[in-house]
Amino acid sequence: MFRVTVNSPTEDEEYAINQRWSRLLGIPTENFTRVCYDKRIRREHAQVYINGIVLLLVMKKLHQAFEKNWIRKEYVIPYLRGLFAAEGSVVLKPSGTLWRFDFSTFDMKFVNFLKTLLDSVGLSGTYVVGGKKFQIYGRKNFLKIKAYRIHILHPEKREKFERGLMNYKRIVEKGENVMRKILKLLLEDGPLGYTEISKRLNKGRSTIQYGYIPKMEKNGLVKRVGKRRAAWLFGITEKGKEWLKHQTLP
Repeated sequence: MFRVTVNSPTEDEEYAINQRWSRLLGIPTENFTRVCYDKRIRREHAQVYINGIVLLLVMKKLHQAFEKNWIRKEYVIPYLRGLFAAEGSVVLKPSGTLWRFDFSTFDMKFVNFLKTLLDSVGLSGTYVVGGKKFQIYGRKNFLKIKAYRIHILHPEKREKFERGLMNYKRIVEKGENVMRKILKLLLEDGPLGYTEISKRLNKGRSTIQYGYIPKMEKNGLVKRVGKRRAAWLFGITEKGKEWLKHQTLP
C-alpha cells in the first residue's frame, strides 16, 4: 500500500540509505523504490506514496468529516501544517526577507474551503488565479503562522521561513514619504505595477495595492496607463509631477 522514494544529495550506497529510512519510518524495505540522487538538494528526505483505492476512499471520508468540523482550531492547525508541508512554499525577497507564504491549488472549491480555514484562525490572503497559488503576506500573518507552527513539518521550508522572518524589518514611514518615493519611482522608471513598486520600496504588495495606489489614484497623482499581461501598470500624472516638485525626499 505504501511506496517510499528517498531523495539524497550524498553518494551513499542505496541499500544502506533504504535500510536507514526503513527503520526510521517503520516501513519494510520492499516498499522502497530506487534512491533518487540529487546534489542540488541540501538534505536527504523521503517521499511516501499511498496506493490503493480503498485507502483513498477512506481518506476522502475523513476529509469530508473534517470539513464539517473546520471551525475547531485543534483540527484546523494540524491540517494546515500537513497541507503546507505537501503543497506550500516560502518566497523570499532578493534581500533574504520573507515576502510571502503560499499554498498551491487550482481547485476553486478548495480555495474557498482554505479561505474559510484561514479566516477561522485569523489569517488572511489572496488567491492568484494565474499563479494557482493562495498567497499570504504581511508581518501580522507571518507571526501568527509562527505562533501556530504551521511551517514546522518540512525541514527546509521551516528553515527558510524562520530565516526570512528573522530578516523581516518593518520600516515605519510617514504616508507622505512613501507617496513621494512612489512618484519619484514612477517618474524615473515608470510605468510600473504593484509588484515592482513593492519590491523597489521594500514594502508589502498589499500595502501598495490596497493602501497607497488607490489613495494616490483618487487624488489624481497617478493613473493607469495599460496592462502587462493581466497586471495594471501605473504612471505619474501632471498633478503628481507638480506635487512631487514641491516635496523633498528625506
